[in-house]
Amino acid sequence: IMLKRTIYLFAFVALLIACSSSDDSVDDNGDGFDRTLLLKNVADNVIMPAFVDLQTELSALDIARGNFINDMSSTNLQTLSNSWLEAYKVWQYVQIYNIGEADNLGGGERGFVSFFNIYPVTVSDIETGANTGSYDLNSSNYHDAQGFPALDFLIHGVATGDNLPIDKFMNNS
Repeated sequence: IMLKRTIYLFAFVALLIACSSSDDSVDDNGDGFDRTLLLKNVADNVIMPAFVDLQTELSALDIARGNFINDMSSTNLQTLSNSWLEAYKVWQYVQIYNIGEADNLGGGERGFVSFFNIYPVTVSDIETGANTGSYDLNSSNYHDAQGFPALDFLIHGVATGDNLPIDKFMNNS
């Protein structure tokens, strides 16, 4: 009987110790690692340079777009296509950071992704907007008719063959 009581007492004390709370108020997961420095380093040396690279590539894409509009040659179409591809590749490094302030850009529930990379693209919306000239790219109805997939359709998907996209742009057909 004495042994049984000792076992019960030991189990009760162990249960009390296991259920007691710690009075440590430091929330550092016990490893002493300063995550603030890590996060600042990632923001300054990974995230921000990725956004700067995207801005650079988007500027180059805009210049190529302007050059193509001014002179619809196969050379300018190829330059536009190459600029689109380079910007799209850089976008792949930026899209993973759709958090924090970036998540607030665009005002939608999906942040700036809504304006850059909704897939699949709705071809009928693009064609209707191009034919009527009536579209609102800030409307959620057009999120699937803009961004990189829409540019891909306009540059590469409007016709087959190298020169046919130029013909479609020039003839507005």
